[in-house]
Amino acid sequence: MFLLGHLGVTLGVFFILSYLVPGIRGRINYLYVIFGAILPDIIDKLLGRIIFPYSLASGRLIAHTLAFSLILALVGFYQYRRRDDIRILLVSGASFLHLLEDNMWTEPAILLWPLLGWSFPRGVPENRLDYFLVVFRNSYMPGFTYDFVSETLGFIIIMLFVLKYLFFKGR
Repeated sequence: MFLLGHLGVTLGVFFILSYLVPGIRGRINYLYVIFGAILPDIIDKLLGRIIFPYSLASGRLIAHTLAFSLILALVGFYQYRRRDDIRILLVSGASFLHLLEDNMWTEPAILLWPLLGWSFPRGVPENRLDYFLVVFRNSYMPGFTYDFVSETLGFIIIMLFVLKYLFFKGR
């Protein structure tokens, strides 16, 4: 899944959750949800594809682990209990959804790090332009693929959020 899928699907899940759990309806700050939805990619793509492309060569590292989500959740629960502040819990929940959206259960060495070992599977260094062209082609070329469907769904949900904001911002 790429940017629009992560943002849109995660926003949609939190929006539905706000209706299923009325106590949190007015407390969700969607800016924190958006940040959490892309946080694992911000951290891991920066580390593995930009800073250490020849030693790690992977966009799925520490922030794509359950340990990362668990630490965020623990910090979030502490903030919530201490200050009744759910912002870090929102980031944590959105980051966890990112793992589900990336199908991380298919990569247990990363998802369950460090339980299955301390090292991460090493990727193959790629030309950055080639990498983005492949991602773009897989995500935005029409077809019934997971990437294309999730990106399209994410785009639709984002547009619905924009329209909701534009037409109902005063209500």
